[in-house]
Amino acid sequence: MQTYFYQLSDLLQSRLSGSEMFTVSFAGETSNFVRFNKAKVRQPGTITQQSVSIRLIEDGRHASISVDLSGSLEKDTVLLENVLTKLRERLPYLPQDPHLLINQTVSSSERIDPNQLIPAADMVDQISTSCSGLDMVGILASGSLCFGFSNSLGQRNWFSTSNFNLDWSLVYSTDKAVKSTYAGREWSNAGFASKMEMARKKLQALAKPAKKLQPGQYRVFLTPEALWEILSLMN
Repeated sequence: MQTYFYQLSDLLQSRLSGSEMFTVSFAGETSNFVRFNKAKVRQPGTITQQSVSIRLIEDGRHASISVDLSGSLEKDTVLLENVLTKLRERLPYLPQDPHLLINQTVSSSERIDPNQLIPAADMVDQISTSCSGLDMVGILASGSLCFGFSNSLGQRNWFSTSNFNLDWSLVYSTDKAVKSTYAGREWSNAGFASKMEMARKKLQALAKPAKKLQPGQYRVFLTPEALWEILSLMN
């Protein structure tokens, strides 16, 4: 994706005319998604997608358009040429931006984190084995993410990394469940086993008889996962 992004940046550079300038931001991913229900794989899939946001600048005016890329240089060349045409048509109708400030100093950078993930299929095998006999629901996402930036001054910036996130719940009954998460850039069988063991212990606690509380004030303990759910809802 990095090479492809730089090819598109060079393409935009060659299509400029007069005093035009551009900036372009890139985002891409190749991700695996696996949905679990009753500890079995119900919906696996893989997504590869790339998109750019292009801003055309001239005479203090600027306009931008975001588009998804196909990954085909021939098709995307036509796409970006059409985008430039549309941006040129918009600029004359826009007022000059008094706050527009273009950094004239080129500061290129590159950071590529090594991929330390095991294959998604191996993650799924351990998850399925560890949750055998349990009513487990959840979703696993893993893969690589990358972001880029370039401009007509020759600046090139690139960042890419790989990570995973497993969000799951162990269900005791229709209204009782233990929520857990495991995420990072390097999958550890021991780390996941520890998380699962903790979830099993919490599940055992839910098996205890429920106590009926009368109206009043009570001290309560919220797990980090429970607090996160509340804050997410309020936010």
